[in-house]
Amino acid sequence: MEIRVGSFSKEINSTKRIDVSSGTTQGFTNIEVQLKEPSSILSPVIRIEDSVYNPSWNYCYIYIWNRFYFLHDATIVPGGIWEVQLAVDVLASWKDEILTSTAYVSRSASNYSNFIADSTWTHDSNIVQSTQEIDIGLNIEIGGVFLLFLAGTAPAGVGAIPSQSVFVLNSIEIYRLVDYMFSNNFYSAITSGVTDPDMVAMSKLNFNPFQYVTKCMWLPFNKDDIPGTNTHMRFGWWNSDLEGKLLTYFNDNITFNFTLGSYNSWKDRAGDWTKNEIYVPGFPAMTLPSDVQGKTLTGNIYLDYATGEADLFLLSGNDLIQTATGKLGAEVQLSSLYKDYVQNFSSLGGIVSTGIKAASKLGFSIGKGIGNLVQSADFRQDPIGALVNSVRGGSVESVVNGVQTAISPSMSTLGSNGSRATIFREPKVIITTSTYDRYSDNHDRLGGMCCKILQLSTLSGYTEVINPKVDAPCTSGESTMINSFLSGGFYIE
Repeated sequence: MEIRVGSFSKEINSTKRIDVSSGTTQGFTNIEVQLKEPSSILSPVIRIEDSVYNPSWNYCYIYIWNRFYFLHDATIVPGGIWEVQLAVDVLASWKDEILTSTAYVSRSASNYSNFIADSTWTHDSNIVQSTQEIDIGLNIEIGGVFLLFLAGTAPAGVGAIPSQSVFVLNSIEIYRLVDYMFSNNFYSAITSGVTDPDMVAMSKLNFNPFQYVTKCMWLPFNKDDIPGTNTHMRFGWWNSDLEGKLLTYFNDNITFNFTLGSYNSWKDRAGDWTKNEIYVPGFPAMTLPSDVQGKTLTGNIYLDYATGEADLFLLSGNDLIQTATGKLGAEVQLSSLYKDYVQNFSSLGGIVSTGIKAASKLGFSIGKGIGNLVQSADFRQDPIGALVNSVRGGSVESVVNGVQTAISPSMSTLGSNGSRATIFREPKVIITTSTYDRYSDNHDRLGGMCCKILQLSTLSGYTEVINPKVDAPCTSGESTMINSFLSGGFYIE
């Protein structure tokens, strides 16, 4: 019988085959062979004369059976004859029937989706990190704003806290206020109507305006963005001539929207490949679920001005994906530093009495005495300065200096969950995306995820099929082999 035989490079699981219609395939030739009996059509044995046989041959086509075969092994037998073992190439022999079939394709090198999880993907230790910054409308004035909580009844009808009034001041105004609280203009306001010079002097001596400041809260906002009513600031019973912006409501809401990174493949939403961390000013950093990558998220911040505390809700559509409690406000303490070299004290009267006692213990004469000192004109204008002048001299200088600096105002940030430095430095939402870099692209050798019902003739390259069914006029053994190749992975060439 006649066969066409030669050398051919192909994968065993490939549909690639030689062209036998023209008989001109390079490297192939037609020869006559004998079929050794008995022989199987799946793995026949042919006999070739030694003078014809070429050991480099590895592929052939048997015309009478219309099938392609691999040459697996050859044995020389007596009489100068080579007995060659063949194995049917079912993918090449039944290529037309295979390609015209329709099947559920699980993997394909030519038709695949990067958005279906693929277990064949691998990565190395290299992590690619990107940062996204989002402006959420924190319109921060230089220095932010301060909410000053003052003990005293607020004017009616402006929505103040009972027995307290809350004023909104910017950073320049808060420092001016501190200076003003220890100025003659301020004391003139609180002693309005008092004509007795001694009473005015004693009022200055005993009145500490800081005791009426119940709290001071710093917030990362612009004063103009916080609604309020301008009115005189009250310190307890006393109404100053200083105007401030009285807070009219104590709750606020900030809403912002953002798209979380990009969604270019399934690994962007796979937790073992990609991680997203979001930082919102005033809140702890949070890890976002990977399945929201590429989606538009909404953030709602609900702020309580009275405490500076805030609640954060992150949503994807109507789905709540993360919550957090934080502090946008940082509590600030306005204080008068009382330095005493003899004993601790907490009032201006203590400063005076302690300074006098200290000077007496050191053997210095007070001179006029406290009664005469209080009645002096110098004391009425500047009680601390008059006290200093009356006891200045010798080693009592250290006591005098302590008294003189006792009411130097200062401002410091209290330790709290909120941080002026942190919020002011990072007034934006910051999203950090960390993803592993893909180690290699296996599409050519393993294809990608397809998961579609397709006609196989529309595909090329590596292909895997689930539960294949090919209608071909072949033996049951060949049908089993075809299905095994298609489900295990084969190349359409």
